[in-house]
Amino acid sequence: MPRQRTSKAQAKDKWESTANGAKQLPLAEPLQSTLFPESMETTKQPPELSLEELGAILEKVNVIEGWIKAMQGYALKQLLDGKDIPGWKLVEGRANRCWRFDDEAILKKLKAFAKMDELMPRSLISPAQAEKIVKGSKAKEMLVTLVEKPRGKVMMAPIDDPRPAFVRGEEFGQDVPEDFLEEI
Repeated sequence: MPRQRTSKAQAKDKWESTANGAKQLPLAEPLQSTLFPESMETTKQPPELSLEELGAILEKVNVIEGWIKAMQGYALKQLLDGKDIPGWKLVEGRANRCWRFDDEAILKKLKAFAKMDELMPRSLISPAQAEKIVKGSKAKEMLVTLVEKPRGKVMMAPIDDPRPAFVRGEEFGQDVPEDFLEEI
C-alpha cells in the first residue's frame, strides 16, 4: 500500500491522548524517559512551556535528532537489503540534468545556435579565490578595501558555544528581519 503524504492537520491526529486527555507525539518510551524527567510534562505545546522547560528540551534536540537519523539510517539499510517496511519504499531522489559529453564537444554543437557568452558566461571570482591568486602586499592591501563580510544569520546555539552572543543593535531596533533569521 503506497504511503500518502501527511498534512499538518493529519499529523496532529497522530498525537496520542494521555491519561489526562492531553496530546503528545508518540515517542519510544525508553527515549522519552531518558530525555525527560518524570517531573517534566511532555504534552505541552511550545507556547505553554516555561523558558526553563524550553531550555531543558532544547538541550535534548541533538539526542532526539540523532535517534531519528539512526532510525532513518537503519530503515534505509533494511530497505536496501530487500526487506519490506510497511508504508515505506525506496525511490530515486531528484537528479539534475547534465551534459553527456565534455565542454568542448557541447560548445562545438551549440555555437551555431547561441552566443559564446551565453553558453559560457564569465563571472567575477570570490574574495577567497582572489586572495589565493593576488600577489604582492599592495595588491593584498587593496583587496582588503574591496571585501566586506556580512553578518551571519541569527540562530540558536548552546550557552557554551564559543561564538559571542548576538546583540540586538541599532540596525534592527527590537525587530530582527525574517531574512536575517536562519530557518529551522
